[in-house]
Amino acid sequence: MPVASLSALIAGRILLGIGESYLVIGVFAWGFILVGPKNTGKVMVWNGMGMYGGMACGAPLGIFLQTQWSITIAFAALALLPGISFLAMLMLPVVQLPKQMVRLPFYRAVNLVWKSGTGLAFASIGFGGIASFITLFFIHQSWQGASFAITAFGAGYVVVRIFFAGFPDKFGGAKVAMVSLLIEIAGQLLIWSATSAVMGIMGAGLTGIGMSLVFPSFGTIAVKRVSAENRGMAMAAYNAFFDLGMGLTAPIAGLIAGRGHYSNIYMLGAVTAAVSALLAFLEYKKDKTVYKNQEMIETL
Repeated sequence: MPVASLSALIAGRILLGIGESYLVIGVFAWGFILVGPKNTGKVMVWNGMGMYGGMACGAPLGIFLQTQWSITIAFAALALLPGISFLAMLMLPVVQLPKQMVRLPFYRAVNLVWKSGTGLAFASIGFGGIASFITLFFIHQSWQGASFAITAFGAGYVVVRIFFAGFPDKFGGAKVAMVSLLIEIAGQLLIWSATSAVMGIMGAGLTGIGMSLVFPSFGTIAVKRVSAENRGMAMAAYNAFFDLGMGLTAPIAGLIAGRGHYSNIYMLGAVTAAVSALLAFLEYKKDKTVYKNQEMIETL
């Protein structure tokens, strides 16, 4: 029953999106309260490590369960994992929310973070191309190991966050975003020009390394304009831009792929990452101007 099956799949994806959205924002708000406003970048870094570490493990695990048993067993295991997360959450300490003098409306939060959010949306297209089309790209090229490309992305993402988690807070979001996006561009171009599965997997890993600090880098720029008690709402608005970029990637990349030209998707990812790098550069120039003006005022 294809219509019923497709309807069930769409309904499941909608519920998954709603659940993950609240989960991510809840974790952000929880973390901000626990560690304070000076460590917002680290909160975003460690949250992303959990998300993409799970993705890196999930791709080969899903393939293993499917090949050893069936696709039904694989999805049954996936359905049980959120229950384990729920039980783990019950063991965590309850935190007191700060009293909000004025609750920030969502539309105002969007207005405060849209510049950083736009940079994030453009940067996320590279990941969207890997998540949605890398398997089709490998099949079209008659290559094996598409799941390892997703694992390479997640591994690169997590490793960078382990060793360089404090960079956005230490060096500034704009500067770290620029360097990260240049690495992402290199990764996307490597996939685009790949002549073997190894090159494709390496390109995915390089993209993960580049994207790793993009979210917290633009995020630190976004939340510095918002009071501490409203940073959860600001992160909700900021995170929506990532979802927007991911949501637009599939239909746009599908049109660009045309009749099997899947490599063109990764050229798109490189171009959009370059646009994101330009936005980060403009923010960097703005910060330098503000810093110079402050120095002049202090001198006078």
